[in-house]
Amino acid sequence: MSIFDRFNLRGLLQDEQFLLGAGLLSAGSQGQNLGQAALPQLINATRTANMFQNQQNIKDVRDEISKMDMTGLTDLEKAILKIDPIRGYSSIMKNKAKPKKSVRQMTDSEKQELNIPTTDRVTATVDQNDNITDYKFTSKTDDRVKEIRKAVKDSKINEVDEALQAIENEISTLIKSGEKNLPGIGIVQGNVPDFFTEKKGLKLRSLVQAYENIRLKKRSGSQVTPNELTRSQNELAGSIKTANENVFLDILKENRRVLEKQKKLAFAGFDDADVKSYQSQGGLQFITSPILNLSLSGTGNNEDPLNPFANVSDEDLLRMRELYR
Repeated sequence: MSIFDRFNLRGLLQDEQFLLGAGLLSAGSQGQNLGQAALPQLINATRTANMFQNQQNIKDVRDEISKMDMTGLTDLEKAILKIDPIRGYSSIMKNKAKPKKSVRQMTDSEKQELNIPTTDRVTATVDQNDNITDYKFTSKTDDRVKEIRKAVKDSKINEVDEALQAIENEISTLIKSGEKNLPGIGIVQGNVPDFFTEKKGLKLRSLVQAYENIRLKKRSGSQVTPNELTRSQNELAGSIKTANENVFLDILKENRRVLEKQKKLAFAGFDDADVKSYQSQGGLQFITSPILNLSLSGTGNNEDPLNPFANVSDEDLLRMRELYR
């Protein structure tokens, strides 16, 4: 029912004398169309009526809200209702209508149920009952393993490791086969030019040279210390002419110790589980040198400094004589 029906004004609005007496029609507007003459005053009257009606509606709502059961509401929500019942009630109801969600790390068992690798890092969105409604991969194991593989390749530590293993395996084979001296190594054989050196000696020298030529590289963010390994490599190459071949072996063992340390430093920036995944796929391994407990027992390793040729074979002496003629 409109304001006009409620006050039964429709008939009165047709009466010019009433409109004039009510102030809705001025004397200067007599003779005009009633709708045109009374329109501004009618609009104002309508606005005034609507304003009073809205205020009454607001009061009714406030009264109803004040009668509500406040059980379950927080102190903050109760305070909001007292300050602004209508807007406060609307806001509280909207928040309560929204399902409560939170984000947490997905458990291994949950990953297995969803056929997700347990090593993948996944965040789960859960409802108020902790049921998963959505999930997101934050980091996949395969991607992290690729990062490790790239870091190893860029540093060339795998190449250094392979070159050092080649020396260790060659010397291990020689010693276990009964060799009492390292061919191409020592105060005598180490000074014999390649042209007069037997194949075994040439091979061992070439392996040492190949190892020395590979330089460890430090990539951004890595903790490796290339200079430490470089010093060990140079020391090994310089010990080819040592008077005691066991010194060469000791320096070789020290190179392995330093390289294993560099491996740990190279992996230090990665998760242990990711490193294990990388290694399980054939990646760079931590190893124990095959010559760790080996040594040379031949007399040539305790050469008399006054007679360094005492244990040199006649064949080697002949080669040296031809060389220095």
